[in-house]
Amino acid sequence: MESALFQYRFVWKKRRTAFLLKVLAPLSPLPNLVLANSDSALAYHHSVGFKPKAQKVIANGFCGDHFQPNEYRRQSLRAEWGVAENVVLIGMIARVAAMKDHDSFLDAALSISAEMPNIKFLLAGRGTEPNFPLAHSQKAQALKGKILWLGHRPDIQDIMGALDIATLTSKRGESFPNVLAEAMLCGTPCVTTDVGAAAAIIGDTGLVIPSGQPACLMKAWGTMAKLSAGSRQSLGASARRRILEHFSLDEIARQYADTYRQMLG
Repeated sequence: MESALFQYRFVWKKRRTAFLLKVLAPLSPLPNLVLANSDSALAYHHSVGFKPKAQKVIANGFCGDHFQPNEYRRQSLRAEWGVAENVVLIGMIARVAAMKDHDSFLDAALSISAEMPNIKFLLAGRGTEPNFPLAHSQKAQALKGKILWLGHRPDIQDIMGALDIATLTSKRGESFPNVLAEAMLCGTPCVTTDVGAAAAIIGDTGLVIPSGQPACLMKAWGTMAKLSAGSRQSLGASARRRILEHFSLDEIARQYADTYRQMLG
């Protein structure tokens, strides 16, 4: 069995769990090639003992048909939420977890609200339901009337398209944050912390800030919010083009196919 098994070339894709890391690290020299979806993912696995004989980064791929701007849905949702078109809507779609750092989002929201009253906020994802603890925190209560609590939603692509600025505030634990690419495909410019491949994803179509610094987040939001609606739309259009050019499903599938051909050649 073993001799038959090792007649084949192995390519190893990894999704991280604490248990699997311990199990797989000693086995990491066995595959002919280890694939990861970002440089930061490779670096992290090296730090916990992975020693692949060869490695390569292939990013995640995205469908531009599923995630795309939809002006009708944008207008419908904003009307449903009572958000006027001249209001700048800043949102984050992320489950509530320590690594996602919702505290920094709320801190920055409190600060910028005092200076720019035409801004409203939105949080979606598991744990952001209006009857869950985060929505009843002291910080959240201070933002009453300024923030929408949506909880888990199936229409994420429509919500992303209804935002004026999409945000990610994660402190750690992100390899390739899909939510940024998805928002960009919906034509929404992003402000993100410098985690995982975030900076490589957004390029020059958004703003990257240090994690855990609400003052920097507030400043970046202010920069984006002060742009004209047309300028933000132009940024969003550039963001969509960037994802379609570099991270489309067709492009990523081509990279995998080329890699497999090289391995079999």
